[in-house]
Amino acid sequence: MMARRLPVVASDGHCVSDMFTSGVNAVTAHIPDDPLDDDGYAASLATAIDDALSMPVARRRAMLGAATRRVLTDYSPQSFAAGYSALFDVL
Repeated sequence: MMARRLPVVASDGHCVSDMFTSGVNAVTAHIPDDPLDDDGYAASLATAIDDALSMPVARRRAMLGAATRRVLTDYSPQSFAAGYSALFDVL
């Protein structure tokens, strides 16, 4: 989504924070501590989606710009190649 310059709404668990920073390049939904709290997660996700859809255009553009820069620097084919090359150098 970031590479397509579309707003990202993601949950805040399972290493998502490695890719997304809430309010910088995504809107995140909190995962409740209770893994069986589907209603709490659904409400959090609905709030995050509403926040993304109702955000002012200038803020959305700033977030999309930050997301695009992140994709181009951290997730480009060149960055993956450099990362694998560094990994193979230490193996």
